[in-house]
Amino acid sequence: MRRSDLPDEDLMSEYQDGSEEAFRILYDRHSGKIFGFLKSRTRSDQFASDLAQEVFIKIHKSKHLYNRSLPVLPWIFSITNSVMIDGLRKEGRKREILDLDLDQYSSPTEE
Repeated sequence: MRRSDLPDEDLMSEYQDGSEEAFRILYDRHSGKIFGFLKSRTRSDQFASDLAQEVFIKIHKSKHLYNRSLPVLPWIFSITNSVMIDGLRKEGRKREILDLDLDQYSSPTEE
């Protein structure tokens, strides 16, 4: 059986054991779904792309936390949802800060 034919759970297990190829296959298999999910909720290609990158960074950093007896895709989408919520909160704070900064420098209206 070719590695690209392996189920997600076997690939994730290999990735946990250090296989970069297993990660590339998982990335190729699911990055489009993750981007599509994020884009449909954020309505921004750039923001969705940035969040998708953060998702895969978080997957990499927390790969040791994956339970090998559970399906991979729900775990990945749990991370995706968490990253999206965090990203939207940060984006909201940025807008609030920008609005405050602009208000601070606006000229008073003439009466």
